[in-house]
Amino acid sequence: MFASMYFMFINTSKTGIGDVLPRTIAGQVASFVGTAFCVFLILDVMLKLLQGFELGGNSSPSYPNRPGQRHVILVGSPSFQVIKDLLAEIYHEDHADETEDLNTVIMYLPGQRKVI
Repeated sequence: MFASMYFMFINTSKTGIGDVLPRTIAGQVASFVGTAFCVFLILDVMLKLLQGFELGGNSSPSYPNRPGQRHVILVGSPSFQVIKDLLAEIYHEDHADETEDLNTVIMYLPGQRKVI
């Protein structure tokens, strides 16, 4: 088992030491298929990483530009209750005139816990 894993690693990494070789036709076919599968997996992971960087993380949210409007930006990982209480206070009917043009944006970094 160790020899086969060692062979696959050396073959996939393109080091090609040559100290372990498959001797039978079945072994050569299995090593070809295994190496092709490993190369496919590596390329698949690299493609997903590049797509993630291109999109700017796990998602690519867009927020339209709204000139003349004010914003409240919440950053971090607050609990649902904290967000609920904050929004209830900001948009309370006592502040209706002050919050008519106010937009709230909740920003999470990739990997942060989402509560909404």
